[in-house]
Amino acid sequence: MEIPGHNYFLFGPYLIRIDVHESLCKKLLEDGKKLKTSHSPFLAGKIKKQLAYYTNFKYYQKEFQPYINSWINGWYRQLGCQPKVKGKLTSLWINFQKAGEHNPIHMHTNADLSFALYLNAPIEMINEKDESQGLDPGRISFIYGEDRVHTISERPFTPKKNTMFMFPANLRHYVSSFKSNVERISVAGNIKFENAIKQKR
Repeated sequence: MEIPGHNYFLFGPYLIRIDVHESLCKKLLEDGKKLKTSHSPFLAGKIKKQLAYYTNFKYYQKEFQPYINSWINGWYRQLGCQPKVKGKLTSLWINFQKAGEHNPIHMHTNADLSFALYLNAPIEMINEKDESQGLDPGRISFIYGEDRVHTISERPFTPKKNTMFMFPANLRHYVSSFKSNVERISVAGNIKFENAIKQKR
């Protein structure tokens, strides 16, 4: 007997992966290497070098706006209605993660939306395997709901250069450590929603 087809339904946090223009990533890296102000006091990461972007912040607000709009439009499309909010970038920082450093399970407070953008993806790190923990080194992992049979409660992803994940700020996530003598560089940011937009009738 032929196996019948079926529909399936995704629900839960709206997590997207989106390619970011190379010119923006290049500028983020160039500016990031010049930063001096530590952002670590505001972060959960066990990473020594986490630096905040303060100069050129309005420029970055403008450059990230199309990506923020993409998430908002996609989410409201899932809801079947016109967007009711606008998003505004409120904080931006760069992480220079080295061997042995990690980001524990956490979520972002005082924000509605967050993102993680990868400026590199060292092949040495990606090729590592940690058999003792069952974790892929340097991967980002998102956790939602209960861990039970027939349910996917965790989604791990391998970093890819110039690729960004955008997700609700209260979605739990973490980054595993690695052993290779390389530097994993990512940029993260927070967004607040504001200004309700009137629905078209």
